[in-house]
Amino acid sequence: MTNSALINRKKYSGRVAYDEKMNLLCLLWLTEALGENPDVLKKAVDSALAYNTMPEQCQAYRKCIPFDRIVALANDLLNTKD
Repeated sequence: MTNSALINRKKYSGRVAYDEKMNLLCLLWLTEALGENPDVLKKAVDSALAYNTMPEQCQAYRKCIPFDRIVALANDLLNTKD
């Protein structure tokens, strides 16, 4: 794989996609589908809805549920499928 291909691959990583997603409903769908605790989801949504713009809402949501939590939830889900 060439260096430019590696750079392009890194550019489109899961972390980048999660951190740049600017749709609160998509973020909520993802975390709910991965099995996040409903109380955590409610706290994240409540925090997000304190803001008026979608970028601010998404940023507040991601502060409550960072990408590392998404990875942990995905790993938990994969491990329970065995």
